[in-house]
Amino acid sequence: MTWRVLIGQHPSGHQGLFVSKPGYDLFGCDPTNNSQWMFSSAAGRMANILQAGTSNLDQVVNIPDIGYYPWYYFDRYDPSAGQLSQEENIYGGNYGFPRFQFQYLNRAQFKIAKLRPDLDPNAVPGYFRYVILTLPIKG
Repeated sequence: MTWRVLIGQHPSGHQGLFVSKPGYDLFGCDPTNNSQWMFSSAAGRMANILQAGTSNLDQVVNIPDIGYYPWYYFDRYDPSAGQLSQEENIYGGNYGFPRFQFQYLNRAQFKIAKLRPDLDPNAVPGYFRYVILTLPIKG
């Protein structure tokens, strides 16, 4: 049996989260060698920032096609106040459900859209900050 996921102390002494690539037993891998890991918190740069920026609601954003769908993070931002939106955050809101979702249109384009336009027709259009990392989420 191949062990692929570990949260805690690796036999090398490093603490953290370790996920080996398919076919590699994590106990035989060097936590600082990126070639055998999908993720290792001991490695200094497992994921690089592919792109970061801002977008409006439903704005199509182009990113480099790196052969897979990369990991993302986004939050609603209020540029006039220079901070996260006061009225809500992405995972809350007035209606008890997330109000916005990240949508990949293809590997080189995404947009942030209302999650349920039919239930949330009067939501204030969003302005968002996003970060795209080189960690794969799907092929």
